[in-house]
Amino acid sequence: MQILEERIIPGMASLFLGRSSGPDNEASAVEFLETKAPGSTGAVDWWISVQKGCPVGCRFCDGGSLPWGNLRAEDILAQIRCLASRRSSEGPAPPAFVNLRLSRVGEPSLNPDTLKVLRLLAREFPGPDVIPCLSTAAPKSPVTRDFFEELLAIKNLLYPNGRFDLQFSAHSLDERRRQELIPIKKWSLDEISEYGSRFVGPSDRKVALAFALPEGASIDPRRLSALFDPERFRILITPVYAAEAAKALGIARPWHRVPAPIRACAAGLRRRGFDVEIRADEARLAQAAASCGRLWSQALRRRAATALKNIELERQSYVTARTISSKALTWAKEIKGFERQRAKLDVSQSALLVMDMQELFLDSGSEAYMPSSRAILRNAARLRQAFAKSGRPVYFSFHAHDDPAKDGGLMSSWWRMLCRAGSPESRIAPALDPDLCRTFRKCRYSPFSHPGLEDALRLEKIRQLVVAGVATHLCVDSAVRDAFDLGFQPFVVGDATASQTEELHLAALRTLSHGFAGILWTDAVMNILGGKFHAQDPTRTL
Repeated sequence: MQILEERIIPGMASLFLGRSSGPDNEASAVEFLETKAPGSTGAVDWWISVQKGCPVGCRFCDGGSLPWGNLRAEDILAQIRCLASRRSSEGPAPPAFVNLRLSRVGEPSLNPDTLKVLRLLAREFPGPDVIPCLSTAAPKSPVTRDFFEELLAIKNLLYPNGRFDLQFSAHSLDERRRQELIPIKKWSLDEISEYGSRFVGPSDRKVALAFALPEGASIDPRRLSALFDPERFRILITPVYAAEAAKALGIARPWHRVPAPIRACAAGLRRRGFDVEIRADEARLAQAAASCGRLWSQALRRRAATALKNIELERQSYVTARTISSKALTWAKEIKGFERQRAKLDVSQSALLVMDMQELFLDSGSEAYMPSSRAILRNAARLRQAFAKSGRPVYFSFHAHDDPAKDGGLMSSWWRMLCRAGSPESRIAPALDPDLCRTFRKCRYSPFSHPGLEDALRLEKIRQLVVAGVATHLCVDSAVRDAFDLGFQPFVVGDATASQTEELHLAALRTLSHGFAGILWTDAVMNILGGKFHAQDPTRTL
């Protein structure tokens, strides 16, 4: 486990960002930490990630903002061994008492290797001083049903006599409110009650029900006791921590001292026979962003913030895969008054250029994510397949730099982020099947900055160039103008190109149609390539 970031809060916590041994090292960066166990002397909590990001997407947790994937058992164990080795100069030995919480980032029941880890832990740390703690939202599926049945068997076999701690995320006794907070298909409260009653044996710890409560909220003791047996369930009350996701929704309600209404709520639950633990948001842990649901490392916080921003971009996107056909009708009408010529597309003299359809713009975790690029992906793929089937050349361009300081030019001062050659962001979308086509890397807007493109077009005796990709107002625009000046008659496919905004996209289509290019539409091009008609009017099929 390679440590990428580290923060120590003396007497309180040690926080780590580590890189696992997976092939995609950047995506395998995970947080894990050690904190002082609340209300205890000598005991510590080890918070271990079981996934990269979390697919559950709880509304008050930043883990759901990260692209997710399962960690291997080896990578989960590496976090545990790293914390253990820092406690001992003689090898991976744990401290006096450890609550080993498999819940820093990720939903344990969605990673089958969680069970493998629990089996291995029983051999590696066999004593009663290490208590595995599994916190779950209880996703409902055949896979997780088998997971929980196997978990019960592992607990009975390897962790008897109170050596295992199970916690369910409840958060509300109202199922509709629970669905708002935990937006997945999951067990009902009745199903949690049934399983928990089977899980707890005579010498086992009670199952914890976690409630993240704002200051004025409460839990109905009568309703709770009707659902759950206080002999088998205990209650954990926490604040709604100040995760970025919770703050964005306006539901963050941290409290560092237990509010009077929360104390009164706990008293009512205790009168019903429930054990109740209240965990306030420790001020120093909160300042370090080490509270549950929050990300402390700068790297993951940037990724989470980017993901939250991109979710909003998707919500505001001017076009989606579902709406692009109807949008094309509107765009065709919008540019009609600007077109100076209606040139014919001659298949025998044409080639397709697909520009910059790379993960930099297509990946929802990228800082340069452009949701409209996903909207045009299918049309771009249709064009690529049709041109290839017709025996016409298909070319791809992508934007990437070896060293922006040397090959960035003015791009380096104009844009905050530049894509590096060989990075995941430089990869062209596999859906476009680019491997069998000529591909040109560029460090400027126009792909003609790579001299090989012009040479290839002249070698193939190409006279007309059909352009798709992104962004219409930048790289596509530059390519079209260069093609025009070099004597290649350009065509732009209006519903296979995209920009950050509809205003920019339409402005580029209007300008290009006025001075440089014919505007085509995907269905029309497909028909031309299929020989159904020789288009005088590129919008005929619309």
